[in-house]
Amino acid sequence: MPFNSEQMILEIRQSVEELIGHVTTKEAKKATADQMERQLFRMMLQLGAKLLALFFAHRSEASGRERAQLQNGIEVRYQQDKSRPYVSIFGEIELKRPYFYQKGVGGISPLDGELNLNEQSYSDLVCELLEQLGVQGAYHKASQMMMSFFGLSLSSRIVHDKIEQDAGDVLA
Repeated sequence: MPFNSEQMILEIRQSVEELIGHVTTKEAKKATADQMERQLFRMMLQLGAKLLALFFAHRSEASGRERAQLQNGIEVRYQQDKSRPYVSIFGEIELKRPYFYQKGVGGISPLDGELNLNEQSYSDLVCELLEQLGVQGAYHKASQMMMSFFGLSLSSRIVHDKIEQDAGDVLA
C-alpha cells in the first residue's frame, strides 16, 4: 500500500488532542476571544488538510490497480502511483493515485474521474469562493482575501480565468 493510513489517523487524533489542549492551557486563560478564534481557525484548517489527505489515501488504496480503459476503449495497465497537487480550502494537498499508461496510446488516472476532479489543481470550493469574491471587486483583492483568511497563495489570473470560463458557460 502506498499510504500509511494508521499513521495518518494517529496524527489526526494527536491534532484533535492538541486542539483541546490549546483551549485549556495557562496561555488560553489570558487570550482574548479574537486571538483564540484566529488560532483555532488556523488549527482547524490544518486538521481539515490532514482529514482530506486521509480521505484521498483511503480512496486511492481502494482503487483497482490492474487495468483501466481510455476513452477510446483501449485498455492500459497500471504503471505506478502518480501525484498531483490539489489546492483545497485547507491548503495544498498531494493526491497520489493509480496511473495507467501504455506507450504510444496514452494514460489515465480513473480516480480523478471518480472524485470529479477538474483538470486544474483547484477544488470546486476554492474556485467558487474565488469567483464570488472576484465578481464583487478586483481580482487581486479576491486573491488577497484567500491569502489572508485561508493562507492560499493564488494568482489573480486564476480568478480571471475561472470567471471567464464560467461566463462562457452562462452564455451557452
